[in-house]
Amino acid sequence: ERPRTRFVADFIGQTSFLAGELTSVSGDEAVVEVPGAGPVRGRDPYHSSASGSVALAIRPERVSLVQDLVGVVPNDWNRLRRRVKVVIYAGNHTQLVIEVSESATIAIHRQNRGGNDSIPTPGSNTEVAFDPDSATVLEF
Repeated sequence: ERPRTRFVADFIGQTSFLAGELTSVSGDEAVVEVPGAGPVRGRDPYHSSASGSVALAIRPERVSLVQDLVGVVPNDWNRLRRRVKVVIYAGNHTQLVIEVSESATIAIHRQNRGGNDSIPTPGSNTEVAFDPDSATVLEF
């Protein structure tokens, strides 16, 4: 759950990486300025330096569509409104790839619960959210 390196973060399963500049650290919470997305908060359990290039690692099962969390999204969660790039039906879940910037995407595994699920289509905009505790700062 708290990898130290990009290799370990990507070793088991799928992980999205949002590259950016570490702008502040307070305790183990960090703020990373991600081009195209703005400030995104995550955990810095290994106490990176207070500035420099980093990546936020986030697993697809930790990211949700805001439409699935109506009335439940905590105020302190990260929220990004972006374009859907890819939608892949995979049986028990649908994978969505959201374009964060020209060079970065974030994947979501959305559990398939019923035949009437409203799934965003490629090219449409959607809002995603994730708990900062679910994103880990990795130094380059």
